[in-house]
Amino acid sequence: MVGRVVLLMLACWLGVAAADRSPTTLSGRVTDVLGQPIAGARIYVLSRSGSREETRTNKQGRYSVGLSTRGAHGVVVAIDKAHTYRTVLIEPARATTLDIEVELDMAGGEVIRIVDKQPPVPAVKPKPRQDPRKSLPYSDEAVERDAWAKAWLLLDVDRSGVVQRLKLLKAPGFGLDRIAIEEGFKLRFDPARDAAGQAMATYVVWSMEWPSWGWLVQGNGTAVRRPANSHDLHAHGHVIRSGVSGHDRVMTEDVPIGGNWSRPVATAFQGALDRVPCAGSGPLNLDLRNRAYRDCSGYSKDSVEALPWITRDTIDTAVAALGKGVELAPPGPPPSRVPVTISGAVSGGLLVALVGSYVQYDKYSQRTTDYARRPTIDRETYEETRAGRDRWGKLTIGLTAAVITSGAFTMFLWQRDAPARSFSVQPTASGAAVTFGGDF
Repeated sequence: MVGRVVLLMLACWLGVAAADRSPTTLSGRVTDVLGQPIAGARIYVLSRSGSREETRTNKQGRYSVGLSTRGAHGVVVAIDKAHTYRTVLIEPARATTLDIEVELDMAGGEVIRIVDKQPPVPAVKPKPRQDPRKSLPYSDEAVERDAWAKAWLLLDVDRSGVVQRLKLLKAPGFGLDRIAIEEGFKLRFDPARDAAGQAMATYVVWSMEWPSWGWLVQGNGTAVRRPANSHDLHAHGHVIRSGVSGHDRVMTEDVPIGGNWSRPVATAFQGALDRVPCAGSGPLNLDLRNRAYRDCSGYSKDSVEALPWITRDTIDTAVAALGKGVELAPPGPPPSRVPVTISGAVSGGLLVALVGSYVQYDKYSQRTTDYARRPTIDRETYEETRAGRDRWGKLTIGLTAAVITSGAFTMFLWQRDAPARSFSVQPTASGAAVTFGGDF
């Protein structure tokens, strides 16, 4: 009798253990009001901890999603621009069924889109697995033109830390576009995690900077020995956290970066880099396109949604478009030439004014000479005074004209030697919060 009880308890225990090992799934069928299946509908299952699972319905309108969380979940069915929201309670180690009937208004009407105003913050932010200061190749054009270049990328990092696709927010130009894209796909991250410790997909804004080749070779006064390969890259990233519908991301803060350089070398290199002035920081913004100055520009946040995603299969197409000068998004305004134009106009105006002043001065001197012929004036003393004033006046006018002419010629040379960019965006304030809308 005791043996039977023990066997019965053991069977119950094994049954419970087997049930605990059963997968937790949510499945169902999406149909319209007539009961017809809807194929290709996007299904998003969202937990309260911030994790997200997504799938699409098959030809029969059916879907199935494996889950690792329990409790109340939100389910969003997205068909074109229409979104339908449902709530479901998920129990662990059980298969939950949720059939959804969607009303499609093909003739138009009100479409309600559900967007969380406060996307969940990753409890653990993604961290790059390699040193962001690793050596990168330079293009021949970048070396020959001694250009200072910078790139901004938006990386779509999956839950395993692999970059699945990216957007080139700001192309570096100078033949470095392909290098920037290929190196972006090589990046690997320790994935972001939610409060429950589950890995989550994340968007990361990543910047790459190539100092000018001449600056690297000369060392710019840095009292350290550089690696034999001086193709140094300075980069950092920003975390983008995911929203409820999976479409909206918010920039938070810098990703902590590490490195295998010794602290003195890295500190000295960064210190020397920080001492390089940014292009456009000089008086009247005259050095905006000086290639010897650091590129501190950002990217246009208004064009992020319009930019196409680049995958590993479309690298050649994207690079070819950039190489032909085809812009991937509505371009921002070109680098301002207003300061140079204004300076040239002022210089020309001053030259005209100086010439006019000289003519008037000469006429005045001649007129006062006629007055000096009167017997009541000491002619000899007045002639000496007039000659001295005339000499100093001509000298002052000549020196001023020479300075203005030299300045105008220098600005002309800067404008002529300005480097060409394959893509141009306007600098924006860094670190500010930004929300990217649309179906990324």
